[in-house]
Amino acid sequence: MSKASAREYYYTLERLTDNTSTVEIPGRYRELLRMIHQWRLLKVLKRHGRGHDPRGYRATRSGECTLPCPACPIPGINLPEGWFKVPRIKRWIYRLFLAMDANFRLVHLKVSSEDADPGLVNGYQYFVPSKKFQQDLVQFGNYTSENSTQSCNNHKAIGNANMRREAGLDSTGVAATSCSRHGMKLPCSHVDLQVGERFFNMDYSFLSSLMFAAFILLLMGGDVLLSYDPEDRQNWLKAVERWEQDQTNPNPYQSTVHPPTLSSVRLRLAKEEEEALKANQAQEPERETSLYSIILEGLEMRELQLDSQQSS
Repeated sequence: MSKASAREYYYTLERLTDNTSTVEIPGRYRELLRMIHQWRLLKVLKRHGRGHDPRGYRATRSGECTLPCPACPIPGINLPEGWFKVPRIKRWIYRLFLAMDANFRLVHLKVSSEDADPGLVNGYQYFVPSKKFQQDLVQFGNYTSENSTQSCNNHKAIGNANMRREAGLDSTGVAATSCSRHGMKLPCSHVDLQVGERFFNMDYSFLSSLMFAAFILLLMGGDVLLSYDPEDRQNWLKAVERWEQDQTNPNPYQSTVHPPTLSSVRLRLAKEEEEALKANQAQEPERETSLYSIILEGLEMRELQLDSQQSS
């Protein structure tokens, strides 16, 4: 397979036709590009069995022309019967691991529009449907959480969300949701970015990909982490709909999780040690160091290591 670009290939054909530059050859470069796009579309539709639909290829559903990850857990396909009855300690075996990230090098110049140059594969593969995404972007894309930067110290992914958009660019990057175990991209999980990894774009990518993920247990990871409990998924989606209709309702995008601090852990360990001493379950009195003090020293050492890593 050649690494030459379409323009290099076209000019090679021109030189093979006439290398003396004495004959005027009609320009057919745009026609060549159109032919390449059509050929790629036909190959995609053929590989996914879309040539036998009497309604035509326009009846193709979103994400239908993609390949699912063959190693990810899919109930009824590669999971044993009764897999959901395993003990909690072994549930990670059947958990779906997803990750979100963005590529800020995949910029796109503002040279045309969807009406003037519509895409042939619009939502059939890995990018979300363009028109629906643009409509939601206009309605909700400018919303910024007041607390979005308060919980992160010098976080570039969130800091870039408020940066000024570069002039002349229709897209400043691409965000996607993928299987973090095997690197497979999920259907309809790719979205264009306007300014950094905003919560709207990343949430749109994640929630769109969940429409095609057969999962019961889910673990998420990424630069901008979002915590979702699959058992409460329906309640969360309803909360999103209520907030979209009336933004005076509680904002489901704001985190309600408050992780324990070192001070709270120290206080809890001190209380447990006091109770253990009263119940004669602690270390012997002649020992200078107790088990609880060793745990605290380990936590403090870990905190110092994290601070040194961030400062370097």
